[in-house]
Amino acid sequence: MEFKHGFLKKLAYLCAAATVVFAVGMTPGCGSDDDDTTSTTTTSTTTAAATTTTTAVTTTTTAATTTTTTIPNAVAGNVFLDSLGGVFASKNYKFLHGSTSPDGTKMFVIVNNAATPQGTTDGTNTAYILNATALTQGTVTALVGPVTITGGAGTITFRSNWTADGTKIMLAGADRFFVLNAATLAVMNGANGDNNIGGENHDALPTTDGKYAILTLRHKPHAAPNDTKYDGSLQLYDVTTGAKIGGLTSVCNDCHGDPTRSSVLCGIDGVITKQTNGTYTGTVYVAGHGGHIAKAALTIDPANTTTPITASVSKINVGTSSQKLTDGTSIYKLHDVRLDGTILYWSTYNLDANNMLHYGKVSTSGGTVTDNTIARDARVTSPAAATNAMPHYCASGQNAKAHMPMTMTNEAYITVIPK
Repeated sequence: MEFKHGFLKKLAYLCAAATVVFAVGMTPGCGSDDDDTTSTTTTSTTTAAATTTTTAVTTTTTAATTTTTTIPNAVAGNVFLDSLGGVFASKNYKFLHGSTSPDGTKMFVIVNNAATPQGTTDGTNTAYILNATALTQGTVTALVGPVTITGGAGTITFRSNWTADGTKIMLAGADRFFVLNAATLAVMNGANGDNNIGGENHDALPTTDGKYAILTLRHKPHAAPNDTKYDGSLQLYDVTTGAKIGGLTSVCNDCHGDPTRSSVLCGIDGVITKQTNGTYTGTVYVAGHGGHIAKAALTIDPANTTTPITASVSKINVGTSSQKLTDGTSIYKLHDVRLDGTILYWSTYNLDANNMLHYGKVSTSGGTVTDNTIARDARVTSPAAATNAMPHYCASGQNAKAHMPMTMTNEAYITVIPK
């Protein structure tokens, strides 16, 4: 077992998780971060993980054989990856990220290599495919890797998503975007990915047919004196040709109605499907630092080489206007959002005023938010514990039984949270 501290760790985990459920509405249009204050009710919540049974049928001319595989219930706890050896044992890395395959059996993990723990990155990365089912039981088992993925001097790998058929992984790399072969982790869009993407890439979501990807980008579109401020936008990328299509579509500043504000977006999840007329439609959910998740209904026309993405944006609140730190920013700075049916699972990038992290869930239609607090693991040495300290939870994986956010800390770890 790879869970550290055994029974005491699990006990501390369960005791630290104070659950708060409060009602928060979904507001048409993003507006400002100071949105409607809603009532808060404290409750004690016990979650029972459901058992999912999958049946595969093999038929011959004489008989039918039925094989039943049951996904085990997840075991709550923090999982460290030092048993993999190499960079994880030395801790000479910066920022752990990853994602799970569509069937939830495999987890892709990647770190940026550095000369010292949490030090300056060198443009190379170490990646693995792990057994995700074993991970939910506290065991680290490598299926592929270690594999070195090389970018450029400005490359820092971030979040990722798999194609629906499980054959490719869309990986954000800050100054570039990678398409990976999910079986080997070989880069498929050039030897070092594609650095002609129009902004700082933090995540990428493929269409259901795997032909296109929607990249989340941070960029600075303003002239002085606002030239240091970010907007968060979406960029369409053609996976087949290995090139971006058209320009950016804002899902942050345009929605807020303030073109000169600074907005930070990160993780994306959702479903985008092809229509009979060749366009793609669907809804995506984008995590940001304002205490809410952007909900964007998209229409994508790959034939439009100017503005291929049009978006109608609303938002789902996780925090309320009163839930802010002393600096006026939200307690709920989000990088993580994972969609499971009509439920969005989230976790926080920052510590709150009590040096606690938060995680929870909310419906895609808004409404009641489940908010849990959890202490960060004692093995973390960077960043130092303090109000609003970052970075913490960012990327995540999931299967039918668990949400698995992972930290950008050093030492980094994956938290297994039973659904």
